[in-house]
Amino acid sequence: MRILKLLLLIFLIYNLAGFCQEKAIDKFRKEKEETKKGKDLEKEVEKIKKLRGREKIPLEEIVIPVIAFRIKKVDFKETIPILGTIKPFEKIKLKFEIKGKVKRVYKKEGEEVKKGEILAELDENEFLLREDYAKNKYIAEKNTYLSMEKEYQLKEKLYEKGAILKDKLEEAKLKLEAQKYKMKAAESEWQLAQEDLKKIKLISPCNGVIDEKKIEEGEIAFPQDEVFTILKVDKVYAEVGITEKDIAKVKKGLKAQIKTDAYPQEKFSGVVKNILPSIKGISRTLTLKIEIDNKKGLLLPGMFIRGDIILADLKDVYVVPKEALLKTGPQYIMVFIKPQEKITQEKLEKEGVKGIIEIRGVEVKYVGEKYAQVSGVKEGELIVFQATKTLSPASSVKIISIEEYKGGEE
Repeated sequence: MRILKLLLLIFLIYNLAGFCQEKAIDKFRKEKEETKKGKDLEKEVEKIKKLRGREKIPLEEIVIPVIAFRIKKVDFKETIPILGTIKPFEKIKLKFEIKGKVKRVYKKEGEEVKKGEILAELDENEFLLREDYAKNKYIAEKNTYLSMEKEYQLKEKLYEKGAILKDKLEEAKLKLEAQKYKMKAAESEWQLAQEDLKKIKLISPCNGVIDEKKIEEGEIAFPQDEVFTILKVDKVYAEVGITEKDIAKVKKGLKAQIKTDAYPQEKFSGVVKNILPSIKGISRTLTLKIEIDNKKGLLLPGMFIRGDIILADLKDVYVVPKEALLKTGPQYIMVFIKPQEKITQEKLEKEGVKGIIEIRGVEVKYVGEKYAQVSGVKEGELIVFQATKTLSPASSVKIISIEEYKGGEE
């Protein structure tokens, strides 16, 4: 029995040892594979370093890999994005020109109004009576004048025949002139009553929004009392903020394109009219006022807007990456590439295209954030955009990629 137990124990120990040995072998194999991968990776890194020129190699073998940029004429646009709020262009305070009892009020605060629309009106009865009285008075004074005029003409004839004294004629003339004055005064009074009758209606002088209503029906309105305040929206301001880094780029007169979520299909044009002189605290932004033509009356005070200030909108010009420009004193230069073999996409991807460099001066017309407009270049010329090492006039290069201006707003 003891012998049987001993044999069973030996069998278990043997199997356990075999299992552990297999585990150790598997672990060794994995470590070996990982070591091989690590060595392969190191080799790849060394290759990349060599391609990038970071590995020291003999001078006669130096060919500097570069990324080139192909020059061509393009349409170039550069903008600054903006966010802001619509503000009223002007607040207009309206009053009745005459005293009277308010008969009707047609508009409430917050409602839109159109130019020529009636906002409120006074009770016309008093003014109709006044106009009728003035009219009748004028007619009476006029009839009196016409009667006295005939009487004067008769006395003129009698005087010519010597039937009356000159004093009588002069007296009749003075009375006629006095009546003429009374007739003219009555006519003016009638005209004034007619004008007052026209003033019983308060008319909106512009398109806008009622900001305040300060009177109710049945109240007495006096000429000095404000009745409505209208926010004029024929033109509006967009009040926007720009960051410190963009301050130097912005100036009065620059154009802007504006959009609002309320009318996503509409585009509004504006002009930078005012640049406030102080920077706001925590946000460190400068406030601009952009005047926007709003003849349709779609933009209302308080609306949120987004858009762009247009820094440059150039058509059919040569542009290059800003970092490709080198400044030497007052002049700008660029490094041009003359390929020494035919350029194909396959060759670029596999081994690159060899070339020599030429340093030339160029004239810079406009410098933006990423690109610059230049002259003194030709369509299709290649320039060095990025290089793995500092170039010298004697350097040979290998073009590994060619970039082009892809368009769109910068």
